[in-house]
Amino acid sequence: MINTNELIRLGFGLVADFARLVDDRPDWVPRSTNDCDRVVLASNRTPFSVAYLPKHGSHYWVSGGIVEAFDSPWSVQALDDPGLLPKLAGVPTLSSNEVMELANRTIAGLAKVGNPILGVVPIVKGPTTLPGGQIIPYYSIEWPVSRGIQYGRIAEIEIDAARRRISHVFLFDEGFKDRAFLEIISNRVYTPDPPPPPAPVVKINRSTNPLPDAGVVRQLLDELPIFGSRVGIGIDTALTENSIDWDRTTTLRVADRSGVQMLAFVGFKNGGGAFCLEGHPLSYLRGDAQYNTARQSSLAIGRSIVDKVRPKTWEECAKALEQRLCREYGISMSRFEIYRARIVADDPESARCLVEWHSDAEIAAQQDVSPRPMVAAEFDRKDGSLKLISFRDRALINGGRR
Repeated sequence: MINTNELIRLGFGLVADFARLVDDRPDWVPRSTNDCDRVVLASNRTPFSVAYLPKHGSHYWVSGGIVEAFDSPWSVQALDDPGLLPKLAGVPTLSSNEVMELANRTIAGLAKVGNPILGVVPIVKGPTTLPGGQIIPYYSIEWPVSRGIQYGRIAEIEIDAARRRISHVFLFDEGFKDRAFLEIISNRVYTPDPPPPPAPVVKINRSTNPLPDAGVVRQLLDELPIFGSRVGIGIDTALTENSIDWDRTTTLRVADRSGVQMLAFVGFKNGGGAFCLEGHPLSYLRGDAQYNTARQSSLAIGRSIVDKVRPKTWEECAKALEQRLCREYGISMSRFEIYRARIVADDPESARCLVEWHSDAEIAAQQDVSPRPMVAAEFDRKDGSLKLISFRDRALINGGRR
């Protein structure tokens, strides 16, 4: 839950600090909702984003613990109607050198960590002349990315050289973000939602889905540590009969091209579980797996305030798993060339993703409306760890029996 009033109040403080460096009209700086036409909560999760639209026409966009973007009413960047450009005409009273000095001083002054534009050659545009001869005395300056930062720009600024004022700012680089203050904001305005009520227990029809044989269960418990070590997933439950949730444990018949097979699913009291064939593990679902469909309920994932480590991409996670499975199960990497990995679910908030490997031939055959994946895995992209893995690839199943 978000304390919206407190979030908005903290944002007004950020706007005031920003305006002292950028806005030359302190009487126009909004100090409360009474000074605004609108205040829009654009994102109610970290990083929180709030747009402030004061009555005089400026726009302030607060995100990442700072004012990330600003537009004045006389900004060329924010001008919706090109027919209004002549109203911005004027004669420059700042030289190009003075404009660059103001731009560098302002952008460097807004940085929280180092100086992101130091040593970066900016791209400068302007002033421009309209067909009627009027001069639009605006300089647009942007610092392009020289390393892997989003949007292709470190920062941009627009300066009205006639009226000696800044009309537009946009800060992209992480060096401008105030991560410490963002954590303070998060702690002050965010209260975790209560966990969802447990899903109703669905009684299994034991006449059609009996409990698996005790020998199958014991073999699964014995083999799960080896399975976990081979695929790289941490076993997060005690492997004893006391840890088993017998209400969710069952057998089921599964038909595929090789015929009908009798699988067993053993549920654990922590919410996880494992599928096996004749006691050999085919999957393991941790209790904290977000995409644990076998549990028949969604897991409330705690919201992390700020993740200071670059999360891995789903492609990096998938490739690392492919390499591990090939190494541990003694199969060639060419085995995965017949499959196509694709992301089917991604939660940016918890950095969890679900990846499935499908055979193009099987999809083309359209045997199912939604073909079952040959391999499926849930990753925590913060560290690449596995939360769920399942496979029905014949080479992996056979390799698991060795």
